[in-house]
Amino acid sequence: MADEMYKLAWQMRSEGAGWKVVAEELGCAVDVVKLMVAQYESDTDARAAQDQFALFDV
Repeated sequence: MADEMYKLAWQMRSEGAGWKVVAEELGCAVDVVKLMVAQYESDTDARAAQDQFALFDV
């Protein structure tokens, strides 16, 4: 459930919604939404790095 909220917050922001609008939609404080978006980006970056194969490993 939390992952879905983080993703929704990120999607809304990437589509141009303001922090306050996202916060109101999710029923959270603006600071919480900012942390959710940052965490979502961090998690997806970490998953991508983990899934990425090394080009130069022999």
